[in-house]
Amino acid sequence: MNILYGINTVSEALKARGRAFEWVGAAKERHDIRIQRVIEECRKIGVPVRVLSRVELDRLAGNAAHQGLVAVTSAKQYTDLDDLVAARRGEHSLIVVLDGVEDPHNLGAILRTADAAGADGVIIPERRAAGVTGTVAKASAGASGD
Repeated sequence: MNILYGINTVSEALKARGRAFEWVGAAKERHDIRIQRVIEECRKIGVPVRVLSRVELDRLAGNAAHQGLVAVTSAKQYTDLDDLVAARRGEHSLIVVLDGVEDPHNLGAILRTADAAGADGVIIPERRAAGVTGTVAKASAGASGD
């Protein structure tokens, strides 16, 4: 079970369709328009929505930085390098290759910067490196392609 948390993170992951969603949990105390938009998107694509207390959301997210929204998802589906190159945005590809980035916050910041620079993708090694977790997705501000 993977947990994503934060309004932008969950919203971008829903748009990217890079994960299967089991359900999304929204705080019963929050009724703002940003959370309502995420709930509407969930209903449109058939993702169940549960109304949870702040304590339940804190427990699921592992902290209080969830902004009233968490998602229970499958693991991030990584893309093959050949598919990444084939889906490039322009005539040439810009691919960022990382080696040994173990801190999830650093990986999130790099993903955010690579996205802003127009990179087609980021290559992450299987071993001795951070994977795309909820912490990375939150730190990347949605740029992790979730």
